[in-house]
This record gives sequence, C-alpha cells and structure tokens, in this order.
Amino acid sequence: SEQFDVFALVNFLMELATCFHRFYDKIRVVDPALTRLSCERLALIDATRIVLANGLKLVGVSVPQKM
Repeated sequence: SEQFDVFALVNFLMELATCFHRFYDKIRVVDPALTRLSCERLALIDATRIVLANGLKLVGVSVPQKM
C-alpha cells in the first residue's frame, strides 16, 4: 500500500516559502523598463501562490486571501 509522508510535503512547502521570500526580497518584480520580464516574474509569483495554497490545503491549513 502507498504511504504518504506529510512531513515531506510540509518541508517542501517551507523550503518553497523560504526561496520565495529570498526571491521577493532581492528581486524587483515589476520594472517598467522590463515589461516582459515583469510579466514572467508575476507569473512565477502566481504559480508559487497556487502551489503553496494547494499544499497547505492538502495538510489542512487554511489559506489567507489577503496579507
């Protein structure tokens, strides 16, 4: 039978959140001079949001709609 390791998922989510925090702290996301790059960075942020929300939902943690 398959076994699901909740701790592995929680560790992954923590590592993802840490990496995202470093990225957001160091990188200017929206730069009027770099429209395409800004759109790509916003897409990366949205993808990260989705992964974190889905992962938190799987482990039974509510996800805030606003920060």
